[in-house]
Amino acid sequence: MATGALLPVTWGTPVGTTSGPVLPSNPSRTGLIFVNASVSQAIAIIPAVANIALLQGQYPSAPVTPSVAVINGAGSVTMQPGDKFIIDNLNCTCAWNGIASGTGAVLSMLES
Repeated sequence: MATGALLPVTWGTPVGTTSGPVLPSNPSRTGLIFVNASVSQAIAIIPAVANIALLQGQYPSAPVTPSVAVINGAGSVTMQPGDKFIIDNLNCTCAWNGIASGTGAVLSMLES
């Protein structure tokens, strides 16, 4: 983001049926609002790098790995059409991945 940019910054993107990037990282981001602007598709989002529990709850000691968004999956936040997910009290500077339950899904985001 350019220095001196006005906030909030608005993003909008179609979301595919294969997990992929929906929002780039921003080291100065202090808040996020995700809105599922779809008419009939669920959308799941996940930080682009996450530590998902493996082996029945044992966490690996290795570095975190790229994340795959899954509808109703571990580590993912699933939003139905019209749902909002707000982050206003956590660090949220990372990139995010997303996936849709079907074609035609659209995700809107506001960041500050």
